[in-house]
Amino acid sequence: MIKKAEAKRKKEEARKKKLAEKKKRDAAKKKAKKKKQKDFSKRMAALLDKTPEKRGSKRSGTSLDTDYTGPTAGEREGTGTQLTAREEDLLKGRISSQIRDCWRLPGGGGGIDTAVVKVRWRLQKDGRLEGEPQIVGARSDPVYRIAGEAAVRAVNCAAPFNLPADMYSSWKEITWEFDPRHML
Repeated sequence: MIKKAEAKRKKEEARKKKLAEKKKRDAAKKKAKKKKQKDFSKRMAALLDKTPEKRGSKRSGTSLDTDYTGPTAGEREGTGTQLTAREEDLLKGRISSQIRDCWRLPGGGGGIDTAVVKVRWRLQKDGRLEGEPQIVGARSDPVYRIAGEAAVRAVNCAAPFNLPADMYSSWKEITWEFDPRHML
């Protein structure tokens, strides 16, 4: 009888030991899963975060680690916030749709063969024009002059532009190419 009791006790101890080991493994798996989720969350937050200090940039807000002294993003003479390709395309699409409604090719100016004209203009934060649009690299031939006047009229007609205020530094000055092959 003593042997049976001792065997039963040993069996019970082995069962308890197995149960404890299983609990330990389950806890370790749970801990690993939590760590994996936490690491994933950190990586996602880092991808979504736009502040350079948190993305591992060497440049902090107070000290400069470079010899570069020219304009940088966000500064008075710099380019402001950098846009993604998608944001840039969206801005171009908005501007194009507003200009397209106002731009009329010159009647006797050659139609689709009209010269490509570049126009530069500045905008206020509310989308209104700041000053008069200027033709970039103006030429003296009459067809180009007529096409340039039509492009300037189109900009004046399209204003005020309906653009996202949070991207103002990217669209405060616009240089637009009026090309009949792409605008029709």
